[in-house]
Amino acid sequence: MQLVKLTISKYFGVIIGVLLLNINVLAQDNSPYSRYGLGDLVNHSNILNRGMGGLSIGFGSKRFVNADNPATYSLLDPDFGIDLGQGNGKLITFDIGTEFGSRTLQQQNPLGKYNSKNLIFNYMQLGMQVGKKNNWGFNLALIPIARENYKIENIKRITAIDSAQTVYDGSGGTYKGMIGTGYRIKNFSFGLNTGYVFGRKNTSTNLRLINDTVDYYESSSNVKISYGNVFFQTGVLYDIPIGTKKHLKLGASYELQNSLRASQDIEKLVYDNDNPNSPNSGVDSIFVQKDVKGTIIMPATSGFGFTYETPSVLFGADFTSTAWNKFRNYGQTDAVKSNWNIKTGVQWTPAKITKSYWSTVSYRTGFQYGTDYIAVGGTSLPVYSMSFGLGLPVSTSSKLFKNNLQPVVNLALELGKRGNNTVNLRENFVKVALSVSLTDLWFFRRKFD
Repeated sequence: MQLVKLTISKYFGVIIGVLLLNINVLAQDNSPYSRYGLGDLVNHSNILNRGMGGLSIGFGSKRFVNADNPATYSLLDPDFGIDLGQGNGKLITFDIGTEFGSRTLQQQNPLGKYNSKNLIFNYMQLGMQVGKKNNWGFNLALIPIARENYKIENIKRITAIDSAQTVYDGSGGTYKGMIGTGYRIKNFSFGLNTGYVFGRKNTSTNLRLINDTVDYYESSSNVKISYGNVFFQTGVLYDIPIGTKKHLKLGASYELQNSLRASQDIEKLVYDNDNPNSPNSGVDSIFVQKDVKGTIIMPATSGFGFTYETPSVLFGADFTSTAWNKFRNYGQTDAVKSNWNIKTGVQWTPAKITKSYWSTVSYRTGFQYGTDYIAVGGTSLPVYSMSFGLGLPVSTSSKLFKNNLQPVVNLALELGKRGNNTVNLRENFVKVALSVSLTDLWFFRRKFD
């Protein structure tokens, strides 16, 4: 009489579908801001939290995995006071998230407007309890950190030649393969995320001189960098019971500064692009250097926050900051600056067990304001967004709800703006994020008749 009938294997097709949606995720994206630092930072918070403005550091859940604060893993604790029908099993939560985004870039001088779309992978997580007392949690995850994808064309007049066309092109990304654990002693939890952060950056600058009578060779400068290293992030969480069913949770997290070991290939060429028999044929290698060793400094990030929770309402706030002024790429600075963010959010769930489906849905909203780490003219860009979210259970079985076992689809809609009227380039964005959270029974002892 197994209660957990909605298994991960049953929804394997859904998981594969979400992964396939992310093939060619950068095909249509073009973000000039991703040229700087590590690129555009990916919001890899749980889609549940993103529906509440990104509120996460003081947020702990029995069911949903929160990688922003590893101490919260200790709270992963579906109610074992039921007959699972297998004995000695462990309930596993598998969560995968993705987002579709649309950005509109507006340029004031020269006046212009550009729209691009992208579909990206947000995270894949596997959380579970590993202790017999249900106070020790574990998470295994793959998370993207940043992505770089841009193509910028600049044409200007040059005396005695006519004009010059410069094309800046870049691609790449940064990721984390992560393992985390959290342990709880009474009301105090502490945790650690560690693993390997890795990535690559491919950038090129192509210059073409345009003249009606004279053909000039074109020049190209190409740089390829790969990098990686072990990272560490710590977190704490303190749960203060207020009465019998209300809780105030206080959380903090800190990710240490990291020196990523890097290898760089540099190539500078002159070639004839007008040769119909061999386009892009190199005619002269001005400079070629392979496997140049160096480091990329990934700065430290700190944050703290709180949540106040009742049986039907949860609200809270976070503050986070990252010391991007410490960022270095082979010893060189970039157009980045230390940034900060304030996140506030609320969640309302009318009822846990009811015959009305819409009263079992979790309704969320939130707001985020702060500064971007990209600095234009030495000034950080302001960033703000409003978000709305839904937690949609797949099953309304009262037993599944009582024990946090129902599959859940989390949706989040984010509307925001990057930059203001003081900068030449502004960005408006819309993001629709989706995650599928499944709970299953693993590591059980089978019985034979």
